[in-house]
Amino acid sequence: KPFTTLFWLIDRPWWYYPYIFVVYGIKHAPELLFPLIVGYVIDQAIIKDYSFINMWNILAVAVMCLQNIPMNFIFNDSVSKTGRHIERQLRSALARRLQQLSISFHSSSQAGKLQSKILRDVEQIHGASNLTLMWITATLINFLFAVTTVWIKEPLMLGFFAVLVPAAVVLHRVFIKHFKKQSHDYRTGMEAMSA
Repeated sequence: KPFTTLFWLIDRPWWYYPYIFVVYGIKHAPELLFPLIVGYVIDQAIIKDYSFINMWNILAVAVMCLQNIPMNFIFNDSVSKTGRHIERQLRSALARRLQQLSISFHSSSQAGKLQSKILRDVEQIHGASNLTLMWITATLINFLFAVTTVWIKEPLMLGFFAVLVPAAVVLHRVFIKHFKKQSHDYRTGMEAMSA
């Protein structure tokens, strides 16, 4: 259960998840809205209606672009704090567990191999948790925006999503097995090299 484990590792209050979702949505708004704005401008230019060019529309686009800088900082700061929190929790839990192990375990195990494995695993979990949090947020926002836009503009095209989303899930399941095997082989090689 990777998502359950991820949320257990993140260990944040309930409001953190909607907060991250909203901040990312605001930060990501220019990327989502610019294609719609450009399409609207082209449509208006074709019919030679230039009434959309006014100070309020120009100001709205400028604000939308400028808000990206502080919102990007807030989002990345929140995600990196969460990653550091996860890393700190894992390191302290591992240190406590290693202190509880017997002296015979420490004398029989290879210290370099164990230390290398622990450091690498904690760093990988930290990186994976950050990427997963960003990936989940981006995927949800992009999917909701795409479905909403298609539903408003062309409702018949929702059938396209009904076919494509399950196909993407099946492809993901097929390729993930290959990536897991490669990851296992890489990890085994790194552990052997560290020993």
